[in-house]
Amino acid sequence: SIVQLRRGISPKYVEEGGIQVINQKCIRNHEINFGPCRRNNPELRNITGRELSVGDLLINSTGVGTLGRMAQVQYLDEVTVVDSHVTVVRPINEIYPSYSFAQLMLSMEVQIEALGHGSTGQTELSRKIVSEQWVLVPKTQALLDLNSHLINITNKIVINSRQIIELTKLRDTLLPKLISGDLQLNS
Repeated sequence: SIVQLRRGISPKYVEEGGIQVINQKCIRNHEINFGPCRRNNPELRNITGRELSVGDLLINSTGVGTLGRMAQVQYLDEVTVVDSHVTVVRPINEIYPSYSFAQLMLSMEVQIEALGHGSTGQTELSRKIVSEQWVLVPKTQALLDLNSHLINITNKIVINSRQIIELTKLRDTLLPKLISGDLQLNS
């Protein structure tokens, strides 16, 4: 096997503090939106060994409409885990660099979605089925070259994403002040 596969935790949620938990709502359009994340109480549900790493691939693993959606963890600002409806796929980097592997898997999203089984509304994608999928393993140098390019692109995406978050916060702070007249722009 070239990957490690595991499901997330069944969290014990708290309103504040705790550990960030990615759920199925967070994974869409090959991106992770941390906005809908909830928080796990680590005293009630241990997360040891379940922490995500940058480069991990996340696959929604239950439910019609969300099953099969994937995203790669491109950055983490804090310790984060996934809930039990998400599968973490972590390639063994010496065999298949994580960014190259994630792009391969993202290109297979439609096929992975079709592997779900079960009744309507209760469809599930088992780890066993995911682990049985065959993937191409190009020559090592080709993988390393591709991985290097993908890391550069991902770094630019992360910088832009963080700038968008900061600009959104700035807009949300300044716009009400401009509208109310509390803040004036000089000509």
